[in-house]
Amino acid sequence: MIAFGLHTPLGLEGQWSGAPAVLVVVVAIAIFIGSIYYLLSTIFGLKRAYYVTMVSLMGFIIIISLVWLFGIPGTGPGFGPRGREPSWSPFLPNSEFAADFKGTLATFPDGWDTPNKKYFGNPDKKQTGAIEAKGEIDTIKTVLEPELAGYFQKLKTGSADPADYDFRVPGTAKEEAKLTEDEKKVPAAVARFKDAGGGNLLAGFELPAVPGKHPAITVFAYRDKGAVFLPALYFLMTALVLFALHLWLLARDEMRQKERDSETATTPETVSTRR
Repeated sequence: MIAFGLHTPLGLEGQWSGAPAVLVVVVAIAIFIGSIYYLLSTIFGLKRAYYVTMVSLMGFIIIISLVWLFGIPGTGPGFGPRGREPSWSPFLPNSEFAADFKGTLATFPDGWDTPNKKYFGNPDKKQTGAIEAKGEIDTIKTVLEPELAGYFQKLKTGSADPADYDFRVPGTAKEEAKLTEDEKKVPAAVARFKDAGGGNLLAGFELPAVPGKHPAITVFAYRDKGAVFLPALYFLMTALVLFALHLWLLARDEMRQKERDSETATTPETVSTRR
């Protein structure tokens, strides 16, 4: 069975990590938030200054989280903290994962779409956000080729070089005529896509046998939609809860202060001038 895993690119390579990164965050909080809290405490006192600081901070995080989620003019959504990126995970038709799509896989390649269709587009005329099936093939190949090399190496029935599993998808007669001789030598594979419902997009490939390199094989790939917006959503939900909590605490503290002030207020006495 080909491994069904998630392939997430590393980020922030070469940046601080571990203890130095933690120290930077602590110092930044102490300087930027701590200084504001200290100034407010000289006016409102320690407790109320904390409430005011937290309400302001959570309000800012709510705004910036909405920007991360929906974008602003000049930027697009999802440019802030990002979760798991969309990726393709290959699997064999006899694998455990394939059992979830048994009925759909049984019809391959009949009833499947050729690589000239868009999927998962937004409900508008331009289908913004749609996935171009043909454009996804090169992305799938970067994952599929090393997986096949490892699989056949384990079985000792094929080459261990991922480059030996390269393939191309036949195009139109005009596109085929433009291919160079070296490009024509690349084995042509049958490639199909299928929307299995529920946002599950599958890709299937029939790779022909290549003498001295590998036997014929049928392999599939599942598109994991990822969770790009999840961190920003976590920020937003947490900030909303903390904002509401501290706003309530601040309001309660102010009402109690008014009650204390009214209890300690003295009624001025009228001094009579009559003797």
